[in-house]
Amino acid sequence: NVIGMVFPAGKSFADDTWGAVLTWSADGYVSDDDAHKIDYPGLLNTLREGEDQGNRARQEAGYPAIHLVGWAQQPTYDAARHSMIWAKELSFSDLPNGPNTLNYDVRVLGRRGVFSMNMVTGMDKLAETRAAATDLMNTATFNPGARYADYVEGKDQKAAYGLAGLVAGGAVLAVAKKAGLIGILLLVFKKGAFFLLAGAGAAFAWLRNLFGGKRSADQRPAYASDAAYDPAAPDPGLAPVPQDPGPAAGDDADDRNKPI
Repeated sequence: NVIGMVFPAGKSFADDTWGAVLTWSADGYVSDDDAHKIDYPGLLNTLREGEDQGNRARQEAGYPAIHLVGWAQQPTYDAARHSMIWAKELSFSDLPNGPNTLNYDVRVLGRRGVFSMNMVTGMDKLAETRAAATDLMNTATFNPGARYADYVEGKDQKAAYGLAGLVAGGAVLAVAKKAGLIGILLLVFKKGAFFLLAGAGAAFAWLRNLFGGKRSADQRPAYASDAAYDPAAPDPGLAPVPQDPGPAAGDDADDRNKPI
C-alpha cells in the first residue's frame, strides 16, 4: 500500500529538497540468508541490462527514458535492525546536461512484510538525504509479534525474494502492481511527479504513530510541517501493545502487521 510522503519541515515537492515516498508491502518474511553472498557490482550490471525494456514501457506511457549511472551508495544490510539501505544515481533523457537524480532507498523488514522509504532529490543533496534516511530508518519499529525475529518457519508466509531481490525491486514492484502508479512500478521517481501521491500531512500523522507516539518539538525529527503535528491529539502509540496472536477470523492481516 502507498501510505504517503514525507518532506523536511516547511518544505514541499515544489522546493529544492528531498521527498520520501512511504509504502508497506505484505509480501511476507524476506530472508536475509543471502546478506553476505550478494555480488553488488554484478547486481548493478543486471539492473542496467533491464534498462531497455523498462525504458520502452516508460516512453510508451509518456515518461522520459532513465539510465542508471551507478551506485550513489552501495547497498548495506544492518543485521541487528534488519534494515537495508542503498542509493542509485540516475539520469533522465529529457535532461541530457543534468543535474542527475538521487534515488535513495530504505527497507525495514518485518515478520510479514517490508516497510519502504524511497527518497528522491538531486545528487547534490546526497549527504543531507543520507542523514535523514538514517534517522527515519533508526526510528521505525514493529509491534511485538510482527517483528522480524517473530517469524515462525513453516507457519508464516515467506517472500519470493531475498535481499538481492529487495534491491532489485521486489517489494516495490508488488506495491506498484496493486497501486497502479507507474512511477513506483519503474522504481524511480523524478521531482515534479510527486503530485501522484498523498500529501505530507497525512503521511506525518501516520509516521507519528509509526515512530512511537508524541515527542516534544526539540525531540522529533523535522520531517513535516509543524501544522501537521497536534500535540493535544489522542495518541494510540502511547497505549501498551499486546503480543500479536496472529490475525483473527475476519481481520485484515495487512493492517495488523504494519510497523508502528
